[in-house]
Amino acid sequence: ILPGYLTDNGMMQIRFNPQERLGKEFIDEIYRARSSVWIITDQITNEFVINALEYKAQAGFDVRVVVRTGSVIPEQLRNMTNTLTNEPVLRVAPPELLAEIGHGQDPPDMVRHTFSGVSPR
Repeated sequence: ILPGYLTDNGMMQIRFNPQERLGKEFIDEIYRARSSVWIITDQITNEFVINALEYKAQAGFDVRVVVRTGSVIPEQLRNMTNTLTNEPVLRVAPPELLAEIGHGQDPPDMVRHTFSGVSPR
């Protein structure tokens, strides 16, 4: 089990690595999620990741993705909505907001701050 932060909504993990093996592990973690999948990323273009997010969103999970303004956003992700809430999955944040994330904050607070400070795309 990887280290993480226990939150009111379950375990949160943060991963940094550009290697291919991590990509598969990341996709597997999306499919294993039990209630929600929240991602903050500079860019998201991997079709397998997007397919996994869409599967979870259609299955009624709380799926949210925050990218910075100006990111390349595939059409599939741009049009994705959460089935239960009918809210868009994608959020776009200005780069200065994303640059502030994590400075002196615990990861759970960082995520709540980020998702409350961006608007649906």
